[in-house]
Amino acid sequence: MAIHSKSEIHPSVKLGKSVRVGPFTTIGSGVIIGDGTEIGPNVYIEAKSVVGSNCRIFHGASIGGDPQITGTRDVPSSVEIGDDTTIREFVTIHRSSKANEKTIVGKKCLIMAYVHLAHDCLIGNEVVIVNGTELSGHITVEDGAFVSGMVGAHQFVRFGKLSMAGGMSRIVKDVLPFCTVEGSPARLI
Repeated sequence: MAIHSKSEIHPSVKLGKSVRVGPFTTIGSGVIIGDGTEIGPNVYIEAKSVVGSNCRIFHGASIGGDPQITGTRDVPSSVEIGDDTTIREFVTIHRSSKANEKTIVGKKCLIMAYVHLAHDCLIGNEVVIVNGTELSGHITVEDGAFVSGMVGAHQFVRFGKLSMAGGMSRIVKDVLPFCTVEGSPARLI
């Protein structure tokens, strides 16, 4: 285990074997980090979030922050991230807006730079979400989906299994499994 001396880790945090934490990172109360996970500099993880084994979290990521809903504060909820997931620079993942619920990112996902995953999102396994994409609250992304760069998605939509959303698409309706959509608003192609 290699924890940089300039990081702040709450005494209640549970760190797995061979975890590495870079400088100026803050890990808050009740967080659990799995074996072999690497956390870069200036990362913020809070609210009893659970990060799986062998994950990589790059600098500037913020995980477990308050949901961005007017008047919502201090909801006892969390974020859960599956094993072997990579979270790139400046990603934000907010915890659930519902008491004792979770925002979930599955196993073997790649969440690229500047992606925002809002409260109550459910991201399946082996999902790729490309740079600058914004997923509003209560969105489901099923296993193997590919969400291209700078996509904006409305609350409560679903990206079906192995679907693909083209870059800069505006998603206001569900994306069917095994289909590709593109445009503003997105259309089946």
